[in-house]
Parts: sequence; C-alpha cells; structure tokens
Amino acid sequence: MATRRRDPRYVMQSVIVMKSHPDAGTCAGARRVATRFGAFKRTCDETKQGFRFRQLDPELFIRKSFRTKAVGDHVRLVYGRVRDVAVAEQAKSKATRARRKSRRSRRATSRRSRRASRL
Repeated sequence: MATRRRDPRYVMQSVIVMKSHPDAGTCAGARRVATRFGAFKRTCDETKQGFRFRQLDPELFIRKSFRTKAVGDHVRLVYGRVRDVAVAEQAKSKATRARRKSRRSRRATSRRSRRASRL
C-alpha cells in the first residue's frame, strides 16, 4: 500500500477549542489547550460553540480550500491551502517553534511539581 503524501501548501489556519472541553471555560483555559495543538498566536475569538485561535489571515488562503480535522471530541484544527509556498514554510517554522516552546514549559512545570513533592 502506497503512503499518501501531504500537500506542502496545506497549513493550519486555526485551532478551535469547543466550550464543552473541561478546561475551556474561559479564553485563558482554551489558550492552554490550544497551545498543546500547535497554536502560536494568542488572540482569541469567542464564538457560540467555542474559542478560535487564528494562526494566519484567511486572505492568505485559496477560497474554499479549508478542511477541518477533529482531534478528540473538543478540539478542531482548520487547514487550508496557501496561495504562496513561502508563506506556508514560514507558518510551519513558527508552529514548530511554538510546539518546542510548549514542550519545554510543560517539562519545566513537571520538574517543579516533582521538586515540590520531594520537599
């Protein structure tokens, strides 16, 4: 069976955290959840069903190219096809840096909690 290659022009445009998520009662709680899924911009738009964190301006994408991927019951990732490949590469590098930063902060938090439990 041949593996399917992803189109490099598809980039994450938004992270949507549903209000039904246990930690997403407020925008700050939803932001913590969104950073786990690669959100690097912190601006939050509240909708009826959830909180949206737009990563890139919708004008950078081809119209009607957006696809939504459900991650669990409470988080949705919106991907779209970018008009310019250079914008796609820039967005991917920002997302990678954000994921690394998020991982480092989680490690530091777990280290602090382990130290506190030893005392």
